[in-house]
Amino acid sequence: MHTDIEEYTSNFGLYANMKALDHLPPLAGRLATIEHDNDPFPFPLTALMLGLALSMQQLMMSVSINHTVIDGASFFHFFSSWLETARGSSCLSKQPIFQRWFLNATDCPIRIPHSYINHIDKNEFSPSVPVKVRVFHFTKEVIAILKEKANAEVGTHEISSLQALSSHFWQSVVRNKKNIDPDEATSYCLLIGSRQRLQELSEGYFGNALEVGIVTMKAKELLDHGLGNAAWEMNKVVASCNMKKLSNFLESWTKCPKIKKMSNMVRNAIGTSDSPRFDIYGGDTGLGRPVAIRSGPANKFDGRITVHCGVEEGSIDIEVCLSLETFQAMEKDKEFMDTVSIKSNWPSKTFKG
Repeated sequence: MHTDIEEYTSNFGLYANMKALDHLPPLAGRLATIEHDNDPFPFPLTALMLGLALSMQQLMMSVSINHTVIDGASFFHFFSSWLETARGSSCLSKQPIFQRWFLNATDCPIRIPHSYINHIDKNEFSPSVPVKVRVFHFTKEVIAILKEKANAEVGTHEISSLQALSSHFWQSVVRNKKNIDPDEATSYCLLIGSRQRLQELSEGYFGNALEVGIVTMKAKELLDHGLGNAAWEMNKVVASCNMKKLSNFLESWTKCPKIKKMSNMVRNAIGTSDSPRFDIYGGDTGLGRPVAIRSGPANKFDGRITVHCGVEEGSIDIEVCLSLETFQAMEKDKEFMDTVSIKSNWPSKTFKG
C-alpha cells in the first residue's frame, strides 16, 4: 500500500496545476480502480475525489470544476443529481436553472479589461511558503459543547454550530502562530450563500451565488474575549448579508468588475470554503457508499480550510492548510487537540512553495 495517501490520491486530480484563466472546461471527471490488501484504505472525494468501498477494491472518482462557472452549491446539486440518475431515477428532484441571472438593467455581457487580466500573476495562486495539509474530525458531541459554550458566553441562542466550531478553530490557529503581535489584526473570511438571500434567485440556480464576509479582530481581542465573542461577530457578519447589501455589491461590481485574487487575502487570515450542509456521504452511487472526502491540490495556501460533513451524522471534518510551524504548535496544543477525534491514521501532505 502507498505510504502517503494524500500524495497518492493527488495524482488523480484533473488540471491540478492549471488555473481558471487557462480556459478550463466547466467540468471534468476521472474514475480509477485500485487494488489493495485487507487493510482499510481511506479514499477521498476532492474538489472532488470520492472513494467508494468495494470489497477488496476501491473506486476513486475525481471531479474538477471551474469556479468561474459554478460554486460549491451548484457542484453538490450536480453531484446529488448524478446520484439520483445512477440509482435509476428518470426525474430529478431539483431541476437545475441554467439561465444566467443578472440584476435588472445590467448591460451584458460584462467585460473585464484585458489590461487587468494581463497583470494577474498566475504564480500567486501557488503557496509562497511550504504548507501542510491535514484533516481534523470533530464529533457531534464536541460541536454541541462548543455551541453551548459560545451562546452562553454572550447570552444568546443565535450562534450556530458551524460558527462556534469555526471560532474555536480560528482561536487555535492564532494562539499557535509564531511571533504574532497581540495588536496585529487577524481575519476570518466566510463564504456566504446568496440563493436564499436574493428573492429573484432560485434555489436551483446553477452558477456562482456567493458573497465573502470578513470578521477582523486584533489577536489579543480574539484570544482574550472568549469563544462566544468571536462566534457572535461571525453571526453578525452573516446576518448583515441581506438582499440590499448583495444587490448593492452586484451593482457596483458590474460597473467596475474585478477578479478576486489570493494577493487580496490580508495577513493572518483564514479563508474557508465548502459547507457541512452538503451531505456527500448520504448518497449511494450503486457501487458502494463514500468512505472519505478530500479537496484537490489546488489553492493550498497558509490559512485555507475546507469544511465537510463527517461520516457520522452531525460531525464535521475540517481540512486544514497551514504553515509547518503553526501545525506543529497546534498538534501540541492540548486545549485544541482535546476537541479533535482522530478516527484513522491518515497521513498529512506537505506542499512546497
